[in-house]
Amino acid sequence: EDPIKHSSVTVKDLYTIEEGQQVIVWSPKGDFSVTNGPARLMPGENRIEPAKKHTANDNQYLLITTADGKTVIKEGPIEMFQHPTQHTHIRVESVHLLKDQERVALQENDGSRTIVDGPRRLVPGTRKVTPIPLKVAHEKQYLSVMSAEGEETFKQGPCSLYADPALYRYVNVEDMYSVPSGYRVAVWEKDGSCTLVDGPANLLPAGRTINECSLYSASSKEYIAITYVDGTKEHIPGPAAIFQDPVKHEEVKVNPAINLNGGEVLVVYKQKQKVQQPPAGTGEADLLDLSSCPPPASAGGSSGSQPTGDATRRLVYGPTLYVPAADEWLHEFAWHGKDPKDATKKIPGGLRFQKLRLVPDQMYYNVCDVRTADDALVVCKVMVFFELIDLNKMLDATVDPIGDFINALSADIVSFATLLPYELFIEKTAALNDLESYPNLRERAAKIGYEITKVVYRGYEASDQLQRMHNAAIEQRTQLRLDGETEEKKQELEDLKLTKEVERSIRRQELEQKEVDHKNLLQRKINEEKIHSEQRKNESEVAHMQSSNEAQLRYYRELSSLGLDLTKYMVAREGNAPDKLIQIGGGGQGGAFQLNQKLVLD
Repeated sequence: EDPIKHSSVTVKDLYTIEEGQQVIVWSPKGDFSVTNGPARLMPGENRIEPAKKHTANDNQYLLITTADGKTVIKEGPIEMFQHPTQHTHIRVESVHLLKDQERVALQENDGSRTIVDGPRRLVPGTRKVTPIPLKVAHEKQYLSVMSAEGEETFKQGPCSLYADPALYRYVNVEDMYSVPSGYRVAVWEKDGSCTLVDGPANLLPAGRTINECSLYSASSKEYIAITYVDGTKEHIPGPAAIFQDPVKHEEVKVNPAINLNGGEVLVVYKQKQKVQQPPAGTGEADLLDLSSCPPPASAGGSSGSQPTGDATRRLVYGPTLYVPAADEWLHEFAWHGKDPKDATKKIPGGLRFQKLRLVPDQMYYNVCDVRTADDALVVCKVMVFFELIDLNKMLDATVDPIGDFINALSADIVSFATLLPYELFIEKTAALNDLESYPNLRERAAKIGYEITKVVYRGYEASDQLQRMHNAAIEQRTQLRLDGETEEKKQELEDLKLTKEVERSIRRQELEQKEVDHKNLLQRKINEEKIHSEQRKNESEVAHMQSSNEAQLRYYRELSSLGLDLTKYMVAREGNAPDKLIQIGGGGQGGAFQLNQKLVLD
């Protein structure tokens, strides 16, 4: 560094350009030069910028916009550096690979339109690519097509169509309406006509309205009630099945057949004039093939018909399963029944039914506001047993037998009570169990076809004050009777206690005596066992001593036989001299013994 020539000297790195790279060298005046690698540059006062590199593979292309506004397309594979003055911009775009049966629309810059089908490799460039989907309808589908002019058409599958938005507003793939086996549908056309279609079938809706027809099935205990649009009716006994026809049928219902048990009857009415037959169309087309199952007899227990004005009446007796005809209706009985608010009262129309029981029956009833001869007000409770004898007479003579019974019963009890004062009425209430006390009830029952078999009097109720007085008297009499019975029971209890105490004392003494006897017996057995044990012990000891002595005696005899002096032997065995020695020896005449005794002193 020369201080005279140089103000400063700086060491800087050279700019290295790798192979495959490109740089643009800008001079301070604005000029530039392009240098490709590999190279090494000395920047100096120049500005070096790396050129932007664009790479397109086999499925891409370069869309180049030049400085003069032109567009250049270069398909890949290619690599290109963007020139700072010749190129406005460069974009890497993907090539459209159209598959088989794939279609697109190319929108040119001038507005023209080109259709391109695959398979093909398409380079759109600046053209707009609009995919055109292929709509495919299979065997159970169809195409709903709306043209650009607004005309709607339908194509039944299998078919296909390109949904070009320039030609069609929409192309939709819709499912065919499938009718399974055993089903029926009503197809309504736009003009209002209707066609019935049975499954299995596939229908093209095509703007039509398709409604499923309801299937009504009746078992052997049911029937199908059909009401036609012209007002006629038809009843089909089960087993049967029918589809509702929206054109012919106003209503179709499945109703249970009426099950009549033994002892029950239905009252059936039928119009005399001939009812118009239902229109044709309820045979093979509407009914399923269930004719092999015959319907149950509907009037196997019916009686003969009886004219009643414009209708005939007949009785159907059980047991049977009854299916009413379309021109028949059942008699509904409305009799006095239990009041839902007060079970002790009966109200008109409280009992409604169609099946009349022929078996004997009964009812409970309380006759209110019954006055005795002394003006006491009571309520009589009775139970009436009755039996229907003549059904036709009952139907012709009354509409409410229970109401008739109530009125006649009330009249008889009121007549009975008005002749008696209260106390006498109470004493004679047993007469209310007698049928002779109910002439009005028996007479009215006979006129309407019934027989009264028995009336049971269940008691009475008086006013609160009268009942309190009567109850007080009853309580006093009852209390006296109870006191006497209580005292009697008390004495019997005392006697019973004393008897039981004596019996317990005797049993206690017997138990104590048995206990003492048992203890004594045990003690005796213990003592006897001890004595026997001691005897066995003593006998054992004596036997042992005898055995020992005999053994010792044999030993001494053997010693004596050997000539040994036993006395000296025994003295020597003891180890000490005896204080006194007694010797017994033989040798005298006549077997006499000589006894010598001497004192041995130490």
